Amino acid sequence: METIKVLILEHDPNDLELLQYALRKSDLTYTSEVVANKKEYEQALVSFDPDIILSDYSLPSFDGLTAYCIKQKVLPNVPFIVVSGTIGEENAVELIKMGITDYVLKEKMYQVIPKIQRALREAAERAKIKQAEREIADRNERIENILESITEGFIALDNNWRVTYWNKTAEDLLGRKREDIMGKYVWDEYENATNFYSEYQRVIAEQTSSVFEEYFAPLGKWIQVSAYPSKDGISIFFRDITESRRQEAMRRLENEVLELYTKPGSSIEETIEHMLNGVKEIHPELLCSTLKVKNGKLFYWAFSHLPKSFIDETDGRMIAIGEGTCGTAALMNRKVVVTDIASGTLLPRYMDIAEKYGIRASISYPFNDPYRNVLGTFSVCLKTARDLSEAEEKTLETVKQILQHILENHIAETALKESEEKYSRLFNENPMPMWVFDPDTLGFLSVNEAAIRHYGYSREEFMNMTIRDIRPKDSVKKVERTVTASKEIGSVYQGVFDHLKKNGELIKVAINGSAIPLGEKMARLVLVNDITEKLRAEKAIELSEKRFKALVQEGSDLISVMDLNGNYKYASPALVALIGADPERISEVNGLLHVHPGDRKRVADDLVGVAAQKRAQTAPFRFKAGNGEYRWLEFIGTNLLDDPAINGIVVNSKDVTERINYIQAIESQNSRLREIAWIQSHIVRAPLARIMGLIDLVKNYQGQYDSQAELLEHILTSAHELDDVIRQIVKKTERVKTLEDENQSISS
Repeated sequence: METIKVLILEHDPNDLELLQYALRKSDLTYTSEVVANKKEYEQALVSFDPDIILSDYSLPSFDGLTAYCIKQKVLPNVPFIVVSGTIGEENAVELIKMGITDYVLKEKMYQVIPKIQRALREAAERAKIKQAEREIADRNERIENILESITEGFIALDNNWRVTYWNKTAEDLLGRKREDIMGKYVWDEYENATNFYSEYQRVIAEQTSSVFEEYFAPLGKWIQVSAYPSKDGISIFFRDITESRRQEAMRRLENEVLELYTKPGSSIEETIEHMLNGVKEIHPELLCSTLKVKNGKLFYWAFSHLPKSFIDETDGRMIAIGEGTCGTAALMNRKVVVTDIASGTLLPRYMDIAEKYGIRASISYPFNDPYRNVLGTFSVCLKTARDLSEAEEKTLETVKQILQHILENHIAETALKESEEKYSRLFNENPMPMWVFDPDTLGFLSVNEAAIRHYGYSREEFMNMTIRDIRPKDSVKKVERTVTASKEIGSVYQGVFDHLKKNGELIKVAINGSAIPLGEKMARLVLVNDITEKLRAEKAIELSEKRFKALVQEGSDLISVMDLNGNYKYASPALVALIGADPERISEVNGLLHVHPGDRKRVADDLVGVAAQKRAQTAPFRFKAGNGEYRWLEFIGTNLLDDPAINGIVVNSKDVTERINYIQAIESQNSRLREIAWIQSHIVRAPLARIMGLIDLVKNYQGQYDSQAELLEHILTSAHELDDVIRQIVKKTERVKTLEDENQSISS
């Protein structure tokens, strides 16, 4: 037996004891909680979550009616019984009317257990009823949700053909809101749907289901219907199958077009006409045509849906903006749409023609070759001013893809034919030997004229030979392995082989082979390049390079090979040591960057001048060595740019630092000698002239001076000056002698 939870609201201990005694004496399985005030009561409603409440009517802080109202907010379905000795019969009846479950007078406490049991039974029954109601409501809601969520339209009609249900999909498919159709006689609303009416009558009369497809003219759609009889009328499920029927028709048309295209003897024009007729059957309002580009103009290719007179007036339009949607689409290489020709700006020259033939809208798509070059346009005309529907857009997109596919194949087939003819010419007229052989038998299948001339065999002789016959005997196994490997790992192979001419001459050839289809099997096409002379020339160049490098490596000269920008292509060991560079990375060094900035432009000009003069010599210039010091160099440059072994300017440099230093020393010595001569000719003469003048006074003018001693003093002073000058000359002469000794040492 389930344990019930009893919440007791009582403040009087004596009354509480009576109530608890009655509960203990009963056969109820219960647990209880006692509260005495409003706060405890509100907490217990949540924490204890009682199955039934027993409440005193009169409480110190509040009353039983308030307690009931509080309970209703928290636990509205829990029974509430008032147990009181002061309530009175009339108040008790009023409480019952207000919703309290029951009441028990304290002097009739024996009634409390039966009333508790009855209250619990009634609560359980109410709970079951509510659960059933919820289940019914849930079921109805689920059914309605299903009917509203299904992708099919659903309509329910009663036996009088009045609408009792109309789901959201039905609103969308039939264009009628539920509130506008509910309760109405359906055949008043859709009086033209006679085919549907007769089938629904049969479903109700025979009480049988029916599934059928019918065209619904008011909406221009194909509808698939599933109708089921019911006791109240008929249930109808339906869906729009217009798109699926369109897709089916397009699949059928696509298959027919591709089958026709591959049919022997059919033309591409016939195939395109069939495709346009198929579009017309699917969408009668679309007037389709195709135009192709020729000499910068568009000419009609297939146009069965347009009047011949209209074609005559619009054929040969230019590819340009304003030349209709076709001319504009071809120029811009994209789809062009004019939904109302009368108000459009793309068709000024064609407005009168369009008006004359009732054309109101036009759409054009370009179609291209694999390189995105415009080949022509696919055009659609409408006799109503509107845009294309979604279904029409899908159809035309599919048609455009089919047309693109057909044209690409047509172009490829045409190109293949031209390629085969071109291949035949290239093969036979190629100046290099070529042949085709069977990889299984190794027999020659075809040879060109160059092979016949080069190898000396006639065409008939070649046709009776295998590729083994033009190999030395010791290389036959190699060629057999090469052919076998090419069949296993791929169709392309290449290599260098020994071949024999008819006259016995042995030649080296570079072979390039590839697989080509020939009938029902794969053959091998071979291109032969005789590299015998090339190898000899390369060998000669290699030997020349080795001799050149040997000469340079063994010498101590500063030799290099440079380009016109001063970048080293080669440098001798002596030059590498001077620069202080890594020999392996000398090609990353620019020699001009080592030239002193003051000399760099002159040296660069001299280097460029070598290219024009073939050979040129530069004046000495400063060159920065690896230790940071500048050395004086001069070079002779030789232009060997045309020599395949050198391919650069050979620069033979010479270190002339000591020579420059010697010249500078001589120039310094000469400067000092000039200084001594100047001293002798200018400074010595001054005191000497004074001495000579004073001596003349002593000899010729004796007695005219008061003091002979004064004259002697002047003579002595001038003599000292002369002595100082002579000493300076001696010192400078000694310095010049030292420089001479040094220069002799340098020159020796």
